[in-house]
Amino acid sequence: MQLNEKIALWASEFRDEALPDEVVKSTKLRLLDIVGCMLGAADHEDTISSRHVAQQTFPGSQTRSVPFADDASVFGAALINGTAALVLEFDDSHLESAIHVSSPVVAAALPVAHAHAVSGKRLIAAIAIGNELTCRLGLAAPGKFHQNGFHPTGIFGTFGAIYAVSRCLGLNSSQTRDAVGIGGSLSSGLMASWEDGSAAKSLHAGFSASAAVKATSCAKNGISGPTGVFDGRFGFFKAHVQEERYDFAFARVTEGLGETWEALNVAPKAYPCGHYNQPLIYAALALREQHDITPEQISTIRCSIPEHVIPLVAEPLAEKRRPKTSFHGRFSLQHSMAEAMIQGTLDKSSFDTRNLTDPRYNNLADKVQALIDPLAIDRCQLGGRIEVELYDGRIFSHSVKHMLGMPQNPMSESDMARKFQMNASGTLPSARVDRITNTIMSLERVDNIGTLIHEL
Repeated sequence: MQLNEKIALWASEFRDEALPDEVVKSTKLRLLDIVGCMLGAADHEDTISSRHVAQQTFPGSQTRSVPFADDASVFGAALINGTAALVLEFDDSHLESAIHVSSPVVAAALPVAHAHAVSGKRLIAAIAIGNELTCRLGLAAPGKFHQNGFHPTGIFGTFGAIYAVSRCLGLNSSQTRDAVGIGGSLSSGLMASWEDGSAAKSLHAGFSASAAVKATSCAKNGISGPTGVFDGRFGFFKAHVQEERYDFAFARVTEGLGETWEALNVAPKAYPCGHYNQPLIYAALALREQHDITPEQISTIRCSIPEHVIPLVAEPLAEKRRPKTSFHGRFSLQHSMAEAMIQGTLDKSSFDTRNLTDPRYNNLADKVQALIDPLAIDRCQLGGRIEVELYDGRIFSHSVKHMLGMPQNPMSESDMARKFQMNASGTLPSARVDRITNTIMSLERVDNIGTLIHEL
């Protein structure tokens, strides 16, 4: 039995009632977080543009997207939802596989669940299974996709979203297998946007979510997909990791499936920027507060980070010091540190495009140095150390072993509720924000997910 068949069988036959309590709670928090990210990005230009695309190219009235109140097709809502979830870089990540896990899964599952009057309990299981399989597929070759110019979220998010949508639609194992096989021809995500900061990257979760809608519809209507989409002679992994004799860890995908939940290692973010920058920003803000440091006092900021992170957030140096767009800045260690030290916080309103050419931000970004930490080799750990040297000669340092949000230092339910409230503020009235929070956190008791969509 090939890998696609094994996973499809498990994904289609797993009982909603078999989800462990900790997975149920974690999944509800993932949903709350991603919905908050979508609401927080409602007025972002790329979210608004995706709405126009949906209206003009994929019109319909089966459902609604999260950021907007007007009717939308399931396909259009998935595109809008995914774009809104990802565009602020405030959504969650699975560190070892480097995938934004929940965004494409939730983006696709919500409109399909709404259109088919799915219960809250069924939606929780769909998201949990989609997230779990996204993580596990990413563990077959961790680090290899970025290395070859592919964005893992755009690649693996399609498959995770397909599993979630298949659950919402009640597809059987052969239909799920076919949908995933078809998904192999729809899964994509180049890292070219990292070079110029173009908006295409922000669409990756939306592309994955809408691709899942297409793939499952094709399979439901009898179109077949390749069984060997993952481990076949012309399979997905060999096509993307063209390294002779590379030993893909396919056993990690199915080992302990349904018993050990990798999705519990998905980590929410404290700040709206690249995950690898998070502990350094946390450390910088701690020093800023503890020692009342002002940007004008700073001579140098030295940041110790893992070697494999350098090409993503710290190089090429000229590009990172002068990012061209808001997205570009969110993946620049240098600019992100400047934003944090000047503003004293990072939230959904940070990374304004005006900051990119502001001499205050540029001058401070020029003072940020990225140093390789030779001990930081564990891809499951997110930590870092900074030193801030002042012009008067004083040096202050701060280390973070496990960033807030990581499994070793998790955000509490109240932390997640505060983040949701902050992201939803200005978009929805506070009373409705409270009702949505309560609805999501008791979702297993909701008979029809339309109740939640109506509130949103």
